Amino acid sequence: MPEPLQQVLAFVPPSWLLASLLAALNVFVFRVAVGREGHSSLYFFPWGVVGFALGNLLAVLAGSPVPALGDVHVVEASLGAWVVLTLGNLRVPAT
Repeated sequence: MPEPLQQVLAFVPPSWLLASLLAALNVFVFRVAVGREGHSSLYFFPWGVVGFALGNLLAVLAGSPVPALGDVHVVEASLGAWVVLTLGNLRVPAT
């Protein structure tokens, strides 16, 4: 494994890396599936990350019985990402 990657992995928990990858995957799938013309993936990225984190937080606080992958509640977090991405998709793009 390259040295810089080992240094990053020494400070970042694996669950954060997994959550980041899954949030990005949700953003790109949403953009391809239902993203509005005029919005780029970079526009959707903050919406997706916030929604993913919010969905995961709500699942933890509610004590969700749905199985999690490590510390990441994938189903609930993905659902949260899609809800917030849909809200972001409804915004009119700047002209």
